[in-house]
Amino acid sequence: MMVKMEQTEQQEDEQIERPSLEHPLPDEIRKLARDETVCKFCGVSYLIHHEIKALEDKLKVRLALCPHQ
Repeated sequence: MMVKMEQTEQQEDEQIERPSLEHPLPDEIRKLARDETVCKFCGVSYLIHHEIKALEDKLKVRLALCPHQ
């Protein structure tokens, strides 16, 4: 059963078009161990956390500009 699920996920990954990275991470960041790049409290990657916070800020600005609230 697990093998089937892994195959399905792999097939989906192959179908998803992923653009090449415009600004790939520097080698020194990519080579860090996982425990050096995640919050020890919640387990979320610091890089993802930073991106989410930036998106939340953009959303707040857009909602403030939206006349249909």
